Amino acid sequence: MADLVQEHNKASGFRTSQKHYGTQLGVFPASGVLFRVTAVTTTTTVFKAEIFENLGNALGSMTLDNLFNSGFKIKVINATSAANIGVVTDITDFTSATGEFTTVALPATYTVGDILMLVADEVVSGTRKVLQQTPSGAVTAWVKGASHALFTVTGRVRINEIVAFNDIALVGATTTMLIDDSVGGSVLLGSVTCADMDLGDAWAGRDTGVTGDIFAVDEAESVILGACDIDLTLSNNTNINPGQMTVYIDFEPLSSDGNIVPATWD
Repeated sequence: MADLVQEHNKASGFRTSQKHYGTQLGVFPASGVLFRVTAVTTTTTVFKAEIFENLGNALGSMTLDNLFNSGFKIKVINATSAANIGVVTDITDFTSATGEFTTVALPATYTVGDILMLVADEVVSGTRKVLQQTPSGAVTAWVKGASHALFTVTGRVRINEIVAFNDIALVGATTTMLIDDSVGGSVLLGSVTCADMDLGDAWAGRDTGVTGDIFAVDEAESVILGACDIDLTLSNNTNINPGQMTVYIDFEPLSSDGNIVPATWD
């Protein structure tokens, strides 16, 4: 793909470099093609990029309409609308003559000057993220015999790892806890007894390299989840109050709408 656009740049008099040529931006990192929006047609779904205009003609009258409709996505690198930054969206149409892309709607409008990246699907699926949630039993008691949402999943994602660190000793006698998903009940981080965890201890599926006891439990590896909550589930013994953990989740989106956000702790 990058070779095609480089040939187009040569034919159009543009050099492939990290420099601006009017409204052009042509940068080709290994992860994709970085470019600038030069015109907006339909605010959240259609934009033009001059760097792709007449791409087929530059390559010998090739018909390249719909070239990027399958196997490629648009990732927003920088944008006037903050809500769009980092969003990955599917391409539904490409018109070579005008350099016009149609995509699945963004949360906010495209704007001239936004920096986007054309990426292959396999590159998108490798974009790993880490989030954290810090539930405090002193603020909201962890109720026994119940599931409490830590994170909310949309689209499809791959869970690489979950690990939790004990910030405040968990006062709950023999209550046990695990982390699972709200739809299929898949155990993502195996059961541990709350009262055994002291300040600084880690709850993980592998050695964390931290000071303190390591509660190594069974951990699901590379689990693929659809829309659900990722819950902290407690046995029916004693409420946890006080106590506090910081839970980290390492994941990567698989679908264009794949994401995880911290849930409202209940």
